[in-house]
This record gives sequence, C-alpha cells and structure tokens, in this order.
Amino acid sequence: MKIRSSVCALIIRNNQILTIKKQEDEVIEYIMPGGGQEFGETLLEALHREVREEVGASIMNAKLIFVREYIGKNHENADRDKGLHIVNHIFSCEIEEENKYELEPDPDQIGIEWINIDELEKYKFYPKDLIEELKKIDGSKGNETYIGDIN
Repeated sequence: MKIRSSVCALIIRNNQILTIKKQEDEVIEYIMPGGGQEFGETLLEALHREVREEVGASIMNAKLIFVREYIGKNHENADRDKGLHIVNHIFSCEIEEENKYELEPDPDQIGIEWINIDELEKYKFYPKDLIEELKKIDGSKGNETYIGDIN
C-alpha cells in the first residue's frame, strides 16, 4: 500500500462552504473540491486543477490551513477503506472566476452545492470532524494546523 497525497479547496462565501455532492449507490455525501496529487505536480498545481475539473472555476489566494490524515482502517468505513492512507492538504482560497472551464467531474459527482456552515451537521459531510474547526475560522484566514487522523 502507498500513502496518497491529496488537496482540498476550502471555499467559504457568506458563511457557506462550497461542496461537491457525490452519490454512491443510495448514499449522498458532500466533500470539499479536491483530489489526488499527480506525480510531478505541486500541491498548488493540484489544487488549481481539481477546482478547475470539479467546479469549473479558477481560484486565488490559496493558503494552507489544515493538514489532515485519513487512515481508513480507523474509521466508520473501515471495511471499504482499510487500504487507504491519505495525507490531505486543505487550502483556504477564493473563487477568482466562475464557469471559466468545462466541468470534468468524477463519475460519482452529481453536483456542486453551497451549504451554510452552521447546517453542515445535517449533511453527510466529510471530513465531519472538521465541522467544528470550520465554525471557528474565516475562510480567508487561519493558521496552519495539523489536525491528525480524522474522518
């Protein structure tokens, strides 16, 4: 097994977070835009590419604010995710230009949705343990923080 490096874009506007709506079988989940870093690609290049593909937007003012690990065997989906170990770099950023690019969504992506941060607990949002941290920050500010192995 290998450790996977990935990025997420934390985009907050008017106390709402931009999420990717995904569906696998009957389950709908919400995540931040992002994905795996490709060989030879910097974290910032990966961040820009993932937002371009999943949201169709360009971004600016990216700042690393959280480093999260996901070790699948330690969490609720252990049977499905036991072989996963992801180091996830979460960047706060702003949308520079919307609808700039044609979407190239992942096969399980069914939409893009803005969700009020104060209502995230009502959704199957991941990483769910990040919700309390999101309530404490302004999406354009924050200190770099290692938040460990969370789901």
